[in-house]
Amino acid sequence: METLAALAEIEAVSPMARIEALAEAHHLRVWRAADESMVSLKYTSETKLTSTMARECQCERLEGCCPADGQVLNAGEPDGAAEAAAFDWPSARAYTKADGTCMLLYYRASMEAWQVATLGCGDGSNAVTRSVADKTCGKASGAVETAMPASVSTAGTFADLFWAVFHDVEGYALPDDRSVTYVFELTSPRNRVVVVHDTAALELVAMRETASGDELRLDAPQGDSAASALATLRSEFVGVSPLRFEGYVVVDAAWRRLKVKHPGYVAIHHLDNRFDVRNVTNVIRSGESREFLTYFPDYAPLFDDIAARFERLAAQLAAEAEALANVGAGKAASRMRATSVLPEALALVASGATKVRGALAQIELKALLGALRLKDVKAKSGKRRAARKRARKAAAAAGAATPCGGGSDEGAGLGDGWMAAASRWRHGSPDSTDVDVVYVVPAGVALPSSSELIEFVRRGKEAGEDRNVVQLDASGQVAFTLKGEADEVNNALVATVGLHASNAGRTCPIAGVRRRRVLQKALNVSSALAGIVAHATSDEELRGACKKVLRNRDGRARFAGLARVLGGARAEHVCATIDVDARKAVAMQLGLAVLLSRGIEVYTKGEVAAALPGLAPLLGRAAEPGADAVGALGDAIDEWASGMAGLQWKKVKGGWIEVREGRAEGGGMAVGAVAAEVREAGKGGLRVRSKEWRVAYEGMR
Repeated sequence: METLAALAEIEAVSPMARIEALAEAHHLRVWRAADESMVSLKYTSETKLTSTMARECQCERLEGCCPADGQVLNAGEPDGAAEAAAFDWPSARAYTKADGTCMLLYYRASMEAWQVATLGCGDGSNAVTRSVADKTCGKASGAVETAMPASVSTAGTFADLFWAVFHDVEGYALPDDRSVTYVFELTSPRNRVVVVHDTAALELVAMRETASGDELRLDAPQGDSAASALATLRSEFVGVSPLRFEGYVVVDAAWRRLKVKHPGYVAIHHLDNRFDVRNVTNVIRSGESREFLTYFPDYAPLFDDIAARFERLAAQLAAEAEALANVGAGKAASRMRATSVLPEALALVASGATKVRGALAQIELKALLGALRLKDVKAKSGKRRAARKRARKAAAAAGAATPCGGGSDEGAGLGDGWMAAASRWRHGSPDSTDVDVVYVVPAGVALPSSSELIEFVRRGKEAGEDRNVVQLDASGQVAFTLKGEADEVNNALVATVGLHASNAGRTCPIAGVRRRRVLQKALNVSSALAGIVAHATSDEELRGACKKVLRNRDGRARFAGLARVLGGARAEHVCATIDVDARKAVAMQLGLAVLLSRGIEVYTKGEVAAALPGLAPLLGRAAEPGADAVGALGDAIDEWASGMAGLQWKKVKGGWIEVREGRAEGGGMAVGAVAAEVREAGKGGLRVRSKEWRVAYEGMR
């Protein structure tokens, strides 16, 4: 196979560098094991699938593992024209395509054990993907799940889920032949893509000889004849819900494959499973709701709610337009601005250019969502933009260049522009399943705009990286960071870049540690904890309580609310309603904040677990963390929240934060440099211009 040959050639030169070059040339995503002993390649949305080698890159360069079936192209897809022309329809058989996760079972000799991989992660350690039901504003998907073993319901990673279904659902035994890679499709309510699955299952779909990549014939039913070609296959989709049936895979005598997908499945998948208010509102205002609901009846509750709002708005605008019919143009314009619920749409109707529904279809979606009183989940926060602007100004004042309007030219790797001056560093916990990467830009180099940097970071997900971009000041410390706070990122890099083998022999780019802003970290974590739980919980009452905490402008009340909602005995209920990833995130954020309030700086999961051993099961994403770990989480929240009671601060108009010395209840955070600064400020308290809930003074210990 082309990719195996290319990798064999690479191995003789400089393995990691050449693999990176290959991935960059073909826009492939690279996964690396924590110790970089294994690497896998996977195509992305930008990969040109006319390249056979690129299509093969679904799971390559794993010890003892060969690719699955390469990227199977859709019949009629432009990139698959050559494949379709060579396809031997008379010999082809059609097989129902399972809509799940492709898993590869292979024997890893160095571990003397069978191991599983997903197409994008060579050891299956990536977290189980949320189901569609979790992405639809809390609306149920309509699936009726059958009883599943606890091992399936609580599996945190795809490897865990695979083995749970393999042993506890299917009752399979491990194969005797270790020279073969076995390709399965894993389906369950836990990893739903589009099709609704009522139970968990594993279907063996292919076998390949590991050494050569040659496909082996399955002892399985031979499928239905596909000789009547595409039209006949597609006619079978009529009247069948895409939430129950994805389509077919058609295989000819030479093992060539084509996919024939249900057109409704394609439509829903292209929405990227985001049945949010923006997508649904666009469907409704385009007049396609009835047709769309015939494909996706599970989402009728969400459609009905927004459609009802839309109809009320249309009726109100029609009434407003009728009232303006006999009013002069000048008065009509002023009345529209003063009284109309949606002046933009009413102006179009009053001008005679269109009727009400036509106007609602033409105006900006943001304005329409506002009139419908729906939250625009995709709109950028003005406060965040303002915060980024202030951060760039601070970086400039410290000697670093502010972002300008240039482009990143990511396709050139570390080529021309700011990327040419940047250095790439692994950081964070060395045993993390995430690939944390920071791009460090020296002082004086012009950065692109924030939106371009955010896009660069977003695209890192396709490359298998969790990216950040920082810029140093003239002293060599972090002055600007796209994510996080400069003081924390600065010190985290100093502490962790030396823990990664890929950084061996290189000098840390950061010139020493900075003093940490403890109260700022605490304020950030208060938002993070409530936000994580609100997003992940399945309990609507708990979600509402967390949102109420986030809206609280009084600092003391906010921390009291956090303790009341998440602390003590409530931690058991919280942990029961959120998944393993959310539990890990809560434990990590809380652990960092508690330790920092004690004057202890740590930056890795292992260090937090060592200092707060009670949280270790949560940090390790244990499916069943145990009562002791849950109790430790509740106690940590209580300790942290009560420690903040010694200071009182409030969010006030204009983004100012007023900090006053409060009662020294149990000491905690009422002592130290902050209290001294407050006393020095006099009766008026300390007022600092900063972004929402962020305090710009230094020091707290």
